[in-house]
Amino acid sequence: MAVGLFVGVWIARYLGPVQFGQYSYALAFITIFSMVGALAADANVIRDVVREPSARDEILGTATFLKFLGGLLAGALCMVAIIVLRPEDTVVRWLVIILAAGIMFQAMETITLWFQAQVQSKYTVWAKNIAVLIMASVKVTLVLLYAPIVAFAWAGLAEALLSTLALIIVYHMSGQRISTWLIDLHRAKVLLRESWPLLISALTAVLYQRIDVIMLGEMHSEAAVGIYGAATRISEAWYFVPMALVASLQPSIMRAKEHSEELFQARLRNVYNLMSALSISVATIVTIFADGLVNLIFGQSYEAAGAVLVMHVWAAVAVSLGVASSQYLIVENLQKISMYRTTIGLMCNLGLNLLLIPKYGALGAAVATLISYSFATISMGLFVQGRQQTVMMLRSLNPLEWRFVSFR
Repeated sequence: MAVGLFVGVWIARYLGPVQFGQYSYALAFITIFSMVGALAADANVIRDVVREPSARDEILGTATFLKFLGGLLAGALCMVAIIVLRPEDTVVRWLVIILAAGIMFQAMETITLWFQAQVQSKYTVWAKNIAVLIMASVKVTLVLLYAPIVAFAWAGLAEALLSTLALIIVYHMSGQRISTWLIDLHRAKVLLRESWPLLISALTAVLYQRIDVIMLGEMHSEAAVGIYGAATRISEAWYFVPMALVASLQPSIMRAKEHSEELFQARLRNVYNLMSALSISVATIVTIFADGLVNLIFGQSYEAAGAVLVMHVWAAVAVSLGVASSQYLIVENLQKISMYRTTIGLMCNLGLNLLLIPKYGALGAAVATLISYSFATISMGLFVQGRQQTVMMLRSLNPLEWRFVSFR
């Protein structure tokens, strides 16, 4: 996280708000389309591996096959879309086309899912950290050599390839073999049937997490995208922490459900308290030092990002609780609610962005993000099955409610 933030900041300072805005726009474009390629929902793959350890090779092989096909489709759609949307913007087109080639590499993320199911995520973290460190040095070299913006897209593609190779090596070092994986068409159909609500939900979630960047680029300016991108670099730098924590705790939560409903609810309450305590603490610290952080990290050319950061960082509370509550929906097979609430959030974000971006630019996009993220998370209470969880999440926002117990 530290290395990624440091190198990202260095690149942002080197490129300046306008070119960094182009780069951020391309990354947002790729992120949206990459979800199209995730034909097998990660949570369902982990669930199946936990429930059927003897069918590991069949599950991983089938999921990888689906993700590879999805990656090919997503990459092709991404390239066509950017050519249609930006027919005269050569720079952005090339950035997107180069980065789109890396979408197919996400197929091997199934290795990460297997390690998560074994509660051994540290091994994939080591593998990915090696890839990040190597490519960080490459990106720094590009900055020192005054390389053009397109060179950083090639570096992003190389990082995706290197990360995939590192995962394969770690998997083999653990005593497993990809050569034993199998593809089962019946399981593929079952995975697709069970995954589509989660996949639509994930696509919708990514849309309302990244559509603000696309709308800023289309409705305002590349400079506004750069300012917004600088603020979100800081506010989102730690987003992987709640996601990694919840992913690692998922097997424990599932086992609690099998043991008793009381233990299951207690562990969910524990997760909500943990997510609230973590996100509120980070948001408070960043709010206090926002202007100083922006000037220190990005320089005076990004000074306007301070106000954007103050607003955007508080969306992390809703993000953390949303990630935590998704585990309840998965265990209880209520994935459709996840789809509904992210759709509600997307509609809210689109409407607010249309209203606020033309007048307030990057700050308007940040306000839209905060409101829509929060509304999407608590909209779970609109459904009977989600009302108890919504009450638990709201109660977790009160520091006096923060009590933590062991997950063992």
